[in-house]
Amino acid sequence: MFVVQYPSQKLLRIMNNLNGYKYFDEAFLHETMGGSKEEIAMIISVFFDAIPGYLTDLQAAKNAGDYSQLAFNAHKLKGTYRFVGATSLGDMALLLEQMSKASASMKEINTLVENMVIATDGLCNELKQFINS
Repeated sequence: MFVVQYPSQKLLRIMNNLNGYKYFDEAFLHETMGGSKEEIAMIISVFFDAIPGYLTDLQAAKNAGDYSQLAFNAHKLKGTYRFVGATSLGDMALLLEQMSKASASMKEINTLVENMVIATDGLCNELKQFINS
């Protein structure tokens, strides 16, 4: 007997995310919000309100060399990124959380935080473009 296997929902989202966005999955937002442009805009607005403070707290913890606060702030960022379909950034935040809990070298943490800040800027630009489209 021949069994047809269908790709997972995540794989389908990736395959269907042909809109050219690098930092977030548009299909995830539509799926999560039931396709409502108003609800997606509200979620993105909440993200824009939260992210500057979260990054400021992260930078302060990094500058203080406070591993506990680094892990705490990375954990907050992980969920915040994933909330808007930015899975790769969520994975970076998870890595930072794990590195902080393991008291990894500050040099490695600094590099990761710098990359997260740059990627977050790219994400914000893409989300603004998406909302205005």
